[in-house]
Amino acid sequence: MSARSAVSAITGGWPGDPAARDAVLRLAEDREAIVREIAPTALAHGWPGDPAGRSTVLRLAEDRKAIVREIVPAALGRGWPGDPAARDAVLRLADDSHAGTRCGVASALAQGWPGDPAALRAVLESADDPEQQVRRAAASALAQGWPGDPAGHRAVLRLADDGRPQVRRFAATALARGWPDEPRTRVVVLGLADDPVPVVRRNAASALGQGWPGDAGALDVLLALARDREPEVRESAAVALVTGWPGDSAANHAVQRLGVDRVRAVRWATATALRKRGGT
Repeated sequence: MSARSAVSAITGGWPGDPAARDAVLRLAEDREAIVREIAPTALAHGWPGDPAGRSTVLRLAEDRKAIVREIVPAALGRGWPGDPAARDAVLRLADDSHAGTRCGVASALAQGWPGDPAALRAVLESADDPEQQVRRAAASALAQGWPGDPAGHRAVLRLADDGRPQVRRFAATALARGWPDEPRTRVVVLGLADDPVPVVRRNAASALGQGWPGDAGALDVLLALARDREPEVRESAAVALVTGWPGDSAANHAVQRLGVDRVRAVRWATATALRKRGGT
């Protein structure tokens, strides 16, 4: 049995047990980084709030190996939310040289310290990170931890115009989640529905269904996306139409057409959405 499997068994079988916790604490001292990196998540899941676990994870935040440090932010946000020392450790990791670690910081701050001004400042700074994966995480984190915040809104609007399509698609989702009542948000997401990259159009379709159900302008755009040349976009449009415009005749007509689409994945997504809604 691998060390990871053993820890999973211990955490799942004896959560809260001091002896099991001590076994996991010893893993944090292992000479192999691939073993040490198991400990933070296990401690956060099995012994949240535990002082000894917190001390160990805080120490691992300064581990020499990036594969260990990158696990720490999520563990601290899950296991010790609201804890000032844990927050400060996560904030320090925002300047880590490893992009994977910085990526985890934004999500951890949104989970563990939503509404915290210092955490917000760090996430706003990460929205300008040179690595696209960090900017993507910042968009999602701002919507999760600071919905409605004006500075967060401005940052995500800027990310909606990012040169990387993966960032733009995350921004579309974040805008609908965090600022659906802002007029500018709707305009930007409608624009992303015409993005040249399919994955962005796909997320824009989902965002329109999530943020503006029943909206006439959003419906017009979704009806066009339901005829998109890319199946993944049609899938997303189908789900949005089913959930957001259940009584609209034009939406229902489009859904019927998508239910017999030439691509099986589109048919499956449509049928699944109808079943969840209680349709046929």
